Amino acid sequence: MKLSLITLLVLFAELSFCQTVFYSSTDRNEKPASYYKILGNVGNSTFIHKGNKDGQRISVYNSSMQLVKNISLDYIDGFTLDIEFLVNTDQLSVFFIKTFNSYVTLQVARYNEFGNIQDSIEIIDTISSPLRDREPMLFKIKMSENKQMVLLHHLQKNDGDIYFSAYIYDKSFNLIRHINKAFLKTRRKRIILSDIEIDDKGNFFFLSDNGSRNDVKSTSIYSYSLQENRLVFLEIPMNKILTGKLHLTIDNAHNLIFISGLLYTKYHDAMNGILSIALDKTTLSEKARTHTGFSNDLYKRMTVKYGKEGFVYDHFDIDNIIVKSDSGIILILEENYTGDGRRKNVDPNSFGQLNNVPVFFGNESSISLFTPPIDQQKHSNDIILVSLDGHLNKMWETPIYKKQTTYPREKNFISYKTINDGSQIHFIFLENLENKQILSNYALQPNGEIKRYATIKSRQKGFEFMPTLGMQVGSNVLVVPGFSRNKLAFARINF
Repeated sequence: MKLSLITLLVLFAELSFCQTVFYSSTDRNEKPASYYKILGNVGNSTFIHKGNKDGQRISVYNSSMQLVKNISLDYIDGFTLDIEFLVNTDQLSVFFIKTFNSYVTLQVARYNEFGNIQDSIEIIDTISSPLRDREPMLFKIKMSENKQMVLLHHLQKNDGDIYFSAYIYDKSFNLIRHINKAFLKTRRKRIILSDIEIDDKGNFFFLSDNGSRNDVKSTSIYSYSLQENRLVFLEIPMNKILTGKLHLTIDNAHNLIFISGLLYTKYHDAMNGILSIALDKTTLSEKARTHTGFSNDLYKRMTVKYGKEGFVYDHFDIDNIIVKSDSGIILILEENYTGDGRRKNVDPNSFGQLNNVPVFFGNESSISLFTPPIDQQKHSNDIILVSLDGHLNKMWETPIYKKQTTYPREKNFISYKTINDGSQIHFIFLENLENKQILSNYALQPNGEIKRYATIKSRQKGFEFMPTLGMQVGSNVLVVPGFSRNKLAFARINF
């Protein structure tokens, strides 16, 4: 009997997958943040951008989530057009664009681990052309996988033409190359582009669509070679198939580019598979192309779980793509829809828009505490994981079941967040929205098996997790926002 009890205790200890959780305090004198963004870690400090109508600030927390200081961003004012953040191991860089009469300046402020500004604010570039002849510039920033290369880029329209400009830096922010006003070839006045990705050598890539809204004739890839200092353009035939948003993913280790998107039978109709294309990263030659369907076994598992009939995949979309160390990718699909689901919220051919920029400071990682209630419910349900090898052959597919329904006011409590600890990928979400103090923890194993760990329970009374807006800030550390007695607070979970 004693042996059995000891065995059970050992098993329980293994399954509990010990976590340590630290909570930030709430400041009664601090006005509610109308939006925020978790920026990441500099050293042992966590930086979080907050703001409201009275101004912008960055809060610095230590490893126990105790507030170290608030940094007032008083240089962000009514003349600021855009702001971007970049975090690396030893500093935080705040890039912003300001207008001065007929000039536009790109500036940067840098902070160390303790939130102290380094030197003075630096003006990176000044554009002297009158702003009234152009549309506002909104910069985006990307860092390579190995953290050695930084790309700062923007699109700009002038007299109907579209131009691309970029700055490429090394990790110490020494300027390597400035690409000024490269003309983008397009058959349409309104260009639609994917997100821009930079590889470990400083080369970058992005996609644009060609064809009508519901008849994609081809997709085009733009490739910039740092060594050759030129931007090239190549069309990729799509054979008139209908796809949703296309995603571009770089595999640095195997010199590949993956292009992935969902396939549809007709516009706003049933999704019937995944299109995947593999290109050689150097030559852009096509290495493989597959149309991956879903197995009957997966269909049966989905229908048995919830008793669904008909097209169970209609409301799924590609939410994330993970590059595998042994070549290939894992696609993460999630089911999302609004209302009764009779009208799909999937928009085929809508790329990650650089032209459709969000409202200033509004982004997918921010939260509004003043969202008015709306009657239509939002649904975020099952997750499907699909693994493809380097030749795009399907290795396995597996679901993670969840069912989340709420109103738009509480949309930040649904969906999920992943954390990759090197040996497995954890999926963290609220399984029961009636109890927002308990997080479920499912982990994807390399062979496609799903392992369920013990739940993560809030040890602070009244703290309600919002996992979908969390951010992995270390190899096994997740920072998750939440509400503590109706005030914004944060939890640091060490796995």
